[in-house]
Order: sequence, then C-alpha cells, then structure tokens
Amino acid sequence: MDDFGSIASIGMNKIDLLFARVKWRPSMIMCTNNLVVRQHGKQFSTMDIPIYLAWKSRWFLRKKSKNIHYFNIKQEDDFCSDVVEGVGAGATVTYAALQFAYYMGCNPVIIVGVDHSFDKTGGSFTYEKRETEDNNHFDPNYFGKGSYWGVPNLDASEEVFARSRHAFEADGRKVYDATIDGKLQIFDKISIEQAKKIANGKDT
Repeated sequence: MDDFGSIASIGMNKIDLLFARVKWRPSMIMCTNNLVVRQHGKQFSTMDIPIYLAWKSRWFLRKKSKNIHYFNIKQEDDFCSDVVEGVGAGATVTYAALQFAYYMGCNPVIIVGVDHSFDKTGGSFTYEKRETEDNNHFDPNYFGKGSYWGVPNLDASEEVFARSRHAFEADGRKVYDATIDGKLQIFDKISIEQAKKIANGKDT
C-alpha cells in the first residue's frame, strides 16, 4: 500500500485496522453500515482523517468530531453522478465510494482489496453473530468471534458494480480491479504492479 504515493484514495469501514502495518493513509474513510458505525464509532470520532458516514447512522455516534461528515443515501439503487443530492443505495459501501469517485472526476479508478468471497452469504439485511474468527477480511478482528456482522449479498453487490462500470464507461472513464486473487469479475483486472505504476504516473 505504501507504493501508491499521494494519490487520492477512499478507505472503507474498519480500514484503520491496517494502519499499524503500513505508512499509507487514505484521503478519506467511508462507511454506510449502521452496525459498523455502532461498533467502530469511537475510532471514527478520534481519527484525524476525514470520515464520511451515511446520515442515517448519526445516531450511533456518541462523540462528535469536526472530521466527521455525512451524506444521504437514496432509497433507489440508481448510480448517482451528483453525490450532493445523495448516492444510490447498494449492498456494499464500495458502491457509494464509486459514486463519490465519479463525482470527483477520477479516471481511472482502481479498486484494491474488494471483498467478494465470504464463508457465508445471504440476503440483504441479514445479520448474525459470528461463531468463529473472521477469515473474510484482512484482520481477524474486523468482525471477530462473538461480534455481529451483516451477511453479504453478492448478487446484489454485483448488480450495483455493473451499474458503476456502465456509468464510468458511458462517460469515457475506467474502473480497474487490482485486488490480489480477487473473485469479483465485473471490472477489468490489472495486477497490483500495474496499479502501482498508474498511481505513480508511470503507466496509462
């Protein structure tokens, strides 16, 4: 991660669990999940990185912070090009991040570390208590044993990822997926080495 230079980046959810291992820091952190905000609100409130949360989750923060900002999530899943008006709902925070990246004029967008392979999947709004340690994310404490998590809906995620690809390509822009051993097949794949070159202006 440290090889991505100063390129603008959006970290998601509990990305700060990675900070002890890398010097890299995202330009902003985004979260759309009420449960994650409830679990991680203290950390969000104490970080000096700009935090962007869904307006619906404001009730789950016990401490206010000048670094926390809010955005609206619409009821529909339509990809929104103007995030000031809100973002389209979706089964993954990455969908909101892609709409923000579109609004900011980013081209190309490179996704690194997208989660699209889990030990259990289900329908939307399915929550359960984990009986084992988390082997789905980069840190076993992400949703550790005994904590609650939202069971991913991969079909719903793929639907909004396809909408994202269409929106970017209709505007002559690209989204690449540089996730190592990633299972998502919606976006064009590039290696992490290619991603580093693009981020540092050494490739097009």
